[in-house]
Amino acid sequence: DGFVDQLDPANDNPCNPDNSSADCPIDLEVLKEASQLAATAGSQVVFTVTVNNLSNKLVTRALIGDLVETGFQYVSHTESMGTYDPASGEWEILNIPALESGTLEVTVDILENGEYTNTAILLESAPDDDNADNDTATVILTVDLPEGIDLLLEKSVESANPLVGEEVVFTIKLINQSEEENPISDIVVQDLLPVGPDSQFVYVSHTAEMGEYIVDTGLWTIPSLARNQEVLLSITVRVPIEGIFANTATILRPLDSNTVNNEATAVVKVSLPTAADPGFIFNQFSPNMDGTNDFMKIRDIATFANTSIEIFNRYGNLVFEDKNMTQDEVWDGTWKSEDAPSGTYFYLLDLGDGSEIKKGWIQLIR
Repeated sequence: DGFVDQLDPANDNPCNPDNSSADCPIDLEVLKEASQLAATAGSQVVFTVTVNNLSNKLVTRALIGDLVETGFQYVSHTESMGTYDPASGEWEILNIPALESGTLEVTVDILENGEYTNTAILLESAPDDDNADNDTATVILTVDLPEGIDLLLEKSVESANPLVGEEVVFTIKLINQSEEENPISDIVVQDLLPVGPDSQFVYVSHTAEMGEYIVDTGLWTIPSLARNQEVLLSITVRVPIEGIFANTATILRPLDSNTVNNEATAVVKVSLPTAADPGFIFNQFSPNMDGTNDFMKIRDIATFANTSIEIFNRYGNLVFEDKNMTQDEVWDGTWKSEDAPSGTYFYLLDLGDGSEIKKGWIQLIR
């Protein structure tokens, strides 16, 4: 009668005329390509994954793995069907019609130079795929460092051997020594201070010659830096505990052709005050007149002219002030002719030499 079905010995196509037959094979093909195979670190690349249903039959579910690997940072994605999870790298598609296709585009930032392999693979399907030969697709990217850009980072500390309780100033210098004639834009440097009660540094203040520094993230953002131009960021911290501590600054963006000078570290050795070396300001004292640490002292204060000091309690009340001091022993811990209570006090010290007014705390112990 001219009609051929699955049971007809002359029919070698198990999908004709009924492609829902269990004998009808499933063939899902995975393809992958990149928007560029020769890229520059710091740029973006778009990976495109295509899943082709080469079967004459509906595929009710397909799961493809395409994880953003080391060397790349996920930015965004779009899919023509299904749902992609960037965290797991799994793309799940439900109901791919016969002879239809789905695409996934994943945009990533390229973090470092080198050769990178990125692979998409069919993990599972329903019905099961009958052809494993085309279930995997790979692209290889060759990433070079950008040419002509060279940002130099330097870091120093005003006092490398402070005493506990003193303040130190870290200075970060950023220099654009690029061959590139045009200014370098969108520069980000990170200098993140630790937080918490046991932190080796306690933030006090900062001054940025250019751009903005955010303490919480440690990010210093400079909008533009001309060739051979240099800028400074100064961060003042208090050192509350004894030990040897390092503070590091790192250029996060842009990547340049010389990564050796993109990080700089300064180290401080913090010691406890002693009777022999109380520090410039010996800010812990116990005025019980036993002959030991009875006064708040400022070492060699007489070498400065036109000095002045103000001391406040934690409520902001002025408890002591003096000018033109000639003795290292500055305050005996009294207020209004009576003993000031134990606690933390705060001082403002002007050395009268045009330098910045010094600020800090004093611990009075009875």
